[in-house]
Amino acid sequence: MPVRFENLQIGAQYTRPQLANIWGYVSYPAISRGVVTPARTPFIIFFITEEKQQSSIQYRDRLLDGVLHIEGEKGHRMAHLPYLVPAFQR
Repeated sequence: MPVRFENLQIGAQYTRPQLANIWGYVSYPAISRGVVTPARTPFIIFFITEEKQQSSIQYRDRLLDGVLHIEGEKGHRMAHLPYLVPAFQR
């Protein structure tokens, strides 16, 4: 089954293992990174955690005035480019 969003409810919380199951992945490590681009789809999926575990890298991610501000790996070749992503309007 390809990645689709029609069977997800806005405002509901899903774990990555649950999403992996819904989307037909064998296991959740396939979607364990912060940014996922499923094959043969036009989607870029961001997994953003505002309150991170102490053992995790403490990136400063926040939603301000409808704009998602995210930090990522400093060594990534695209890290120097700004990303502005308007929040989903209901």
